[in-house]
Amino acid sequence: MKLVLQLILISSPILFFNSCGNEKNHTAQETVESEYSSLYKSLDTLYKNRWNNKISYYLYKPRSWNVYNEIMNRFGIQAADIVAAINRVDKNNLRGRDTIVIPDTFLTDPRNYSPFPFFEELAKNIPKLILVSQRIQSYALYEYGCLIKWGAVSSGKKRTPTPNGLFSTNWKSKETISTVNEEWLLKWYFNVENFEGVSLHQYELPGYPASHACVRLTEADAKFIYNWAEQWILTSDEEDIMAFGTPVIIWGEYDYENPKVWKKLESDPDAAKVSENEIKELLAENLILILIRQQVREMVLRTKYVQEQKYIVLNK
Repeated sequence: MKLVLQLILISSPILFFNSCGNEKNHTAQETVESEYSSLYKSLDTLYKNRWNNKISYYLYKPRSWNVYNEIMNRFGIQAADIVAAINRVDKNNLRGRDTIVIPDTFLTDPRNYSPFPFFEELAKNIPKLILVSQRIQSYALYEYGCLIKWGAVSSGKKRTPTPNGLFSTNWKSKETISTVNEEWLLKWYFNVENFEGVSLHQYELPGYPASHACVRLTEADAKFIYNWAEQWILTSDEEDIMAFGTPVIIWGEYDYENPKVWKKLESDPDAAKVSENEIKELLAENLILILIRQQVREMVLRTKYVQEQKYIVLNK
């Protein structure tokens, strides 16, 4: 499948920067500023919570086999989900563990435990962005540079690693059968690399990379992304790409030789974090292409809208 607007993508920096002064872009900029302002206010509360409630972590030995229920009964269901995410497992794989990492404080907003920065200035003009760190086995969702959600993943195992790079959410399916094994039912599936079949989808999270190149998520997280991210836009014959979906950046390498980074949180609360500089470098490498693709998508959507309005008028 090729890109219809390939020529535009190559030359669009001129288009992107020259169009910044027109009235439509003023309106678009006002929308961005409004969204950003609302999101930033929520982050301001998060900063205050984190400052006033410094979170520490410790190793906890569960008293029962059903660890998820034990945590849920003591601290509530949201706390149990937070503990599962911190340990990079789903609720089923939290069971039977003799030692887990647990925070000393449970705050209402799960973002307080995020290994990703709350805000990234370079992403301020990107409506939606998905980041996946293979090093820390975690993902983050951003809107206009503001963190809205994070969670655990299980990326590709050593023999079938998840490829790194800039991708985008292409097409989705509530349920699909794996092309690798017909017995694997993949729920809340969102393809990000069409030719290699790499995707984001629900599947078990054992606490380490275990997939066949895809990025596994909990069911709740996979369903959220399924409904939140944008699909690509194709030509009417579905042969060519007109516009890309939500940008997805996958990067980093999982360390198979040393203890899991989240197991070090007791002695080093920042052990499993992604630094602001790491995010800045990552975005700096991909920002221009992301913004160009975004500009093209907006053009395509505007054109489709105008065509739809003309059709409505002509058929009244």
